[in-house]
Amino acid sequence: MRSLKTTTLAPLVASALATLALACSGQSGTTPNGSGMDSGAGSAGSAGSDAGTSGSDAGANSGGGHGGTGNAAGSAGMSAGDTAGTSAGSAGAAGTGGVGVAGAAAGMSGSSGSSGAAGSAGMAGSGGSGVVFPPNCTCLKLGPPACTPTGNVTYTLAKSANPTTTEQAAYNAITCAMEGAVAYYNCNTAITKQLNVSYVPSVATADGNFNGSIRFGNTSDMQCVTAMHEIAHTVGVGTAPQWGTYSVAGVFTGMTAIAQLRTITGVATDVLHSDTQHFWPYGLNYVTEAKSVADLIDHCLMVTAIRKDMGLQ
Repeated sequence: MRSLKTTTLAPLVASALATLALACSGQSGTTPNGSGMDSGAGSAGSAGSDAGTSGSDAGANSGGGHGGTGNAAGSAGMSAGDTAGTSAGSAGAAGTGGVGVAGAAAGMSGSSGSSGAAGSAGMAGSGGSGVVFPPNCTCLKLGPPACTPTGNVTYTLAKSANPTTTEQAAYNAITCAMEGAVAYYNCNTAITKQLNVSYVPSVATADGNFNGSIRFGNTSDMQCVTAMHEIAHTVGVGTAPQWGTYSVAGVFTGMTAIAQLRTITGVATDVLHSDTQHFWPYGLNYVTEAKSVADLIDHCLMVTAIRKDMGLQ
């Protein structure tokens, strides 16, 4: 319950001189593919001249939208052929309904006067419908994960009927934080939990309770990694009655969790540390603990294993 501290293809249709479109969604597996980096549709790379000039940069925020219309990232067209070779850079285009595909490939060079071929298609994302961030919201500066959700963590944010400017700013920040956190939990766990979230200025940082409540107070703690930490508390980490049975003398003794940790690290002697409310590593007890998407996923795997040890599957 102690809060975090912030130290915070439908194949590609190609034709020279034609506009190419490629939708982009988040990451597949543990590696993000252009998720949330640029949003909007990019224009096609320009044709090469007789001298074989380069295509122009694509995916430069020239259309499309955020959130429900997907994020996009285009790459530059490569140089044209020797004579009259043409090349089209592949453009990032807005996805629809948040259903994206990963990555955009560059147009290939023309050769000996033949037209340059379009770049090969980016591999399709593994589902992504239903995983959409609000405009301008990210998690670790990345867009939503691409997945078919397996979890069912949901939340309701309590709001004032007539919010002040400060309250509205807090609601916006909390929404971004919770959308990111819930997306990663639902993509990487099978946990079901209804959360009741609120903005409480008197709360020094943020806290989470086994009853499903999460309170945010400090603006700097209204971010995705913090929210994931607090969700862990709501699903039993440091809060379930069984926690004290397994958190003994500074270590968590549950064999499922220990095995999961060692699988992640590859170190057969690793120990899962814990106190009365937290575990580490991968507890996201500080925002700086999360340096990659893999860290967020590993957090989810550890929470799942800890819950299994405590009989909370």
